[in-house]
Amino acid sequence: LHKPGETVRLMEVCGTHTVSIFREGLRQLLPSGIELVSGPGCPVCVTDQTYMDKALAYAERDDVIIATFGDMLKVPGSYSSLSEAQTKGAHIHVIYTPLEVVELSKKYPEKKIVFLAIGFETTIAVICATVKAVHAAGLKNVFFLVSHKLVPPALRALLDKQEGHIDGFILPGHVSVIIGEEPYQFLPEEYHIPSCIAGFDGLEILSAIANILEQRKTSNFIVGNTYHSVVMQKGNPVAQAMIKEVYDVCDDAWRGIGV
Repeated sequence: LHKPGETVRLMEVCGTHTVSIFREGLRQLLPSGIELVSGPGCPVCVTDQTYMDKALAYAERDDVIIATFGDMLKVPGSYSSLSEAQTKGAHIHVIYTPLEVVELSKKYPEKKIVFLAIGFETTIAVICATVKAVHAAGLKNVFFLVSHKLVPPALRALLDKQEGHIDGFILPGHVSVIIGEEPYQFLPEEYHIPSCIAGFDGLEILSAIANILEQRKTSNFIVGNTYHSVVMQKGNPVAQAMIKEVYDVCDDAWRGIGV
């Protein structure tokens, strides 16, 4: 599947894939010439500093409690971070599930609860459920500072920028559970580039790489899927409908990519 002397650069889009590749030593197992490059697969890492500055501005208010996932604490803004703000007395509450904002709202009715809503399609669906729960409960002191990201437009932006040649994409498993295979069809149809949705253990990732190499060998470019046990062609229609109900799609800044 791989010609000796040929260089093939594959991007694993998902941060969890990056961790698995490192943990299982997959780069050392691949033939020389097959390069794995890490994509924009961590929603925390791509959160722009302008968003963090907004979060910090809210955190500095006495009437606000910031509710956030713990990995946002050390993401830098232009002048500080939530972790630093916390040491100076900011009210920052680390949560493990977005629905915790409902209990925070009831516990602190005199405060404005500002939830930092970040994440890719997988997390967006969960936060949509939280938005609906807040609305259904009639809570007036819960606010969402939104900076979600969508994976397919990011891949298009990477290809359009042509910053570093990419020969194929190892597509994210968790995101694809929500969106399915169809949103990636522009990769083979418009850019003639192979791709494959992968699971998260070493064998599943290697299987996806083999799928991409086979596509290159035959010049039959498709959206491959070696994670059939979880990812359906059309994804999760219920989650997709909820996302469309709650959110409108717009441009947003990515750290390291731009708008």
